[in-house]
Amino acid sequence: MTLANTELVYQADFMNVSPSADGAVFSGIGNRIITGLVPTLLKGSVQVTAGKALVQGRLFELTSTKTYTPSTTMGTQYLGLMVDLTKSNVDGGTVTNNQYTVGFFNSPSGNLVMGDSKANIPLFKMTGTTSVIVAPEMNGSTVRTWQPNTQYSIGDLVTFNRLGTDTTGKLTNPVFKAVQTHVIKSHTLQTTDKKQSFLVSANLPDIIYID
Repeated sequence: MTLANTELVYQADFMNVSPSADGAVFSGIGNRIITGLVPTLLKGSVQVTAGKALVQGRLFELTSTKTYTPSTTMGTQYLGLMVDLTKSNVDGGTVTNNQYTVGFFNSPSGNLVMGDSKANIPLFKMTGTTSVIVAPEMNGSTVRTWQPNTQYSIGDLVTFNRLGTDTTGKLTNPVFKAVQTHVIKSHTLQTTDKKQSFLVSANLPDIIYID
């Protein structure tokens, strides 16, 4: 038995899985930060901790904390992957990647999953020198940004720009998981061992909860 010329199973033995085919597999998971990649504003620059993210089917990894400085701090801009697949990488023992770079741009564009060869894929959204958050495009349908007086169902993941005080500890872009259907009218961060509507998800202590 065999497949016709128009039928392909990329994960079969001896098959060459192209980057686009590999990306198509993982694109179904959605754009998301897997670990780390916590952004912090530092005098007009954005410091990002080490971590990994899945973006349009591609796995991006930052192996150590790095600071990115935009050419201007005016208005809203994005920090993310800038892609040009029309360029060629150079294999000389160590691969020189000419197709991808990390930088600032004014608006997201392109979709590698849909076959575009160029794209600006946001990881973070920066507003002047006042705030930096994980870009909404990275949340997809997986993590929702908190809104007041909104009902969240069991299993929903919710993120907040910032939570906490000097007393309770401050968190940037924490992700919480709903353990019961609940309407959150307001939110505070407290230190307690009592667990209410939300349990902390992803690298945060269990004693932190939303009231």
